[in-house]
Amino acid sequence: MRRSRRQFLGLAGVGLLAGCGSGAQGLWFNSLKDFYNVAVAPDPGIPLAREQIEKQPFAMIAVKTGRRGAAIMVLAFNRGGELNWHSRDKAVVATRGGRIVRTVGLPENIRETRPLDPDPAVAGLHRVVAGARARRIVDFDGHERFGRVVEARYRPMGRERVEIAGLTYDLLLVVEENRIEVDDWEFENRFWVDPGTGFVWRSEQHVSPEFDPFVVSVLKPAG
Repeated sequence: MRRSRRQFLGLAGVGLLAGCGSGAQGLWFNSLKDFYNVAVAPDPGIPLAREQIEKQPFAMIAVKTGRRGAAIMVLAFNRGGELNWHSRDKAVVATRGGRIVRTVGLPENIRETRPLDPDPAVAGLHRVVAGARARRIVDFDGHERFGRVVEARYRPMGRERVEIAGLTYDLLLVVEENRIEVDDWEFENRFWVDPGTGFVWRSEQHVSPEFDPFVVSVLKPAG
């Protein structure tokens, strides 16, 4: 069995780190005590109720992989459109336009993502046409996998109803077929996006060939 299902350092439980997002610089709680006075997540596998989510003053996502319970992550800061989400155990998942572009605290991490072509996830996946292609470069910090060129092709799949923490959305599913030729690694990412704005409400994304994909659900969007 791949180690991902047992050894996630930052996504092992449902927790929150001391952080919230506000504008480009972001705001931080003065202490962990202050943070836990306003935000305490439930036991792993038990989703937050919608009323709990709406009471929180910060943006939140849920991240799940394999059979583990979902980890609740909060927006620590926004760095030029890169949203940095933190867990209680100091794992970091950074997203841009809904795409995971960087991670910290996993068995293998994405160190950096650089687009070679305009990224449809940033430009708006609701506008992508079948067969569209884009390339990006990804650096992984494990196994010396640096400068990997990811070739992506897109397939809009139609509308699906998706429930997230008590709310139901009518979303467009877009499948992203990816290939890293040098590693002979082919994988699919899936994005469920608002058909009018392209906002990614849920996604299933691979961050390493070493473990299962991440399912990311937006509980409370930034801004």
